[in-house]
Amino acid sequence: MLTELSEKLLSRRPLLLALTAINVAGFVFGLWFYRFQLATVPAYLWPWLLDSPMPVLAFAIICGLLFLHKRLPGWFALWTAVGLAKAGLWTALVLVLHWGHFWALSPAITTLNLPLHIGMIGEALVLAPRIRVGRLALAGVAGWYLLNDALDYWAGTLTAIPPTYVSALAIESVAATVVFTAGLWAAQKYLKGPSK
Repeated sequence: MLTELSEKLLSRRPLLLALTAINVAGFVFGLWFYRFQLATVPAYLWPWLLDSPMPVLAFAIICGLLFLHKRLPGWFALWTAVGLAKAGLWTALVLVLHWGHFWALSPAITTLNLPLHIGMIGEALVLAPRIRVGRLALAGVAGWYLLNDALDYWAGTLTAIPPTYVSALAIESVAATVVFTAGLWAAQKYLKGPSK
């Protein structure tokens, strides 16, 4: 069922164009959202600071590759899907836990952010049947996101959030890295998507 849904959504050219545009817009919004933190964090840490916008941009690139009938690198599909699922779940949790705080800052952005980040999880699921990787790619993707977790909680690249629940969110982040990376890697045996 998931494989069929993935094929339907990611093989229709008008939909691929729409998904590309939506995700590019999401990336641009993410840059705007992180603009103050980008000014204070060294540029070499930006890829980890932008842990939500980066996989959104990657999904736009994937839609573009599929639109052009280009080969989709398996490691890139895995990296993108893990990032979408991790950032989508984490942000949804943070918004629910700190709803009053974010609502006070901007009701419109807070209201939009929740379904948009849940949508990121949906994009990860749609991408899952296209993941075809070996153990080296698995290790590389897991290493990237574990480094992301370490930098977030011990080097200052964490999104600006209230300090409540930070320890629990750190545990959730590491657990999500392990579960999503291993789960998507293992699922490739059961989800028979296109080989290219």
